[in-house]
Amino acid sequence: MWLGLDDTDHLEGGCTTLEFHKLLESLPCSYSTPRLVRLWPFAAQRTRGNAALAVELDCDEGIIPFLDDYWHRIILPLRGAISPSNHDDRDQHPADPGMVLFAKQPSEDYYWRAVRQEVDELPPAVKTWGGHGCIGASAACAWPAKNRTWEAIAWRVNE
Repeated sequence: MWLGLDDTDHLEGGCTTLEFHKLLESLPCSYSTPRLVRLWPFAAQRTRGNAALAVELDCDEGIIPFLDDYWHRIILPLRGAISPSNHDDRDQHPADPGMVLFAKQPSEDYYWRAVRQEVDELPPAVKTWGGHGCIGASAACAWPAKNRTWEAIAWRVNE
């Protein structure tokens, strides 16, 4: 199974990488190395970091009730969050989280289209949750992982 997540963030919080990390820590199954992909930077509703995340899960469709519950309790409340920008004139869009689950990895072609242009359709999934973020989440699942780079991510605690 392949699980993807995108579009939980806004300028004041909801970092998608942190939300995905917390989801992975709570999973009742094992999983492979998480993947972070950067997508087409000119998409109308792109998130601030323009990144989406995915991971291959070692489970079957029995994971769906767990993911349904996690979606409703943790991810869905982030929907609609928006923060004004004091340093950028780009229109800010409210967070519209999306989570996807695939039985097998989507076609590499979907990833390449999402890197090179705006995409508005989804590959067939076992289950989708949410809105616009499903596009980036699907693209992250479709990444072929032939060439890799590494990105260090750190979170700080606000005091």
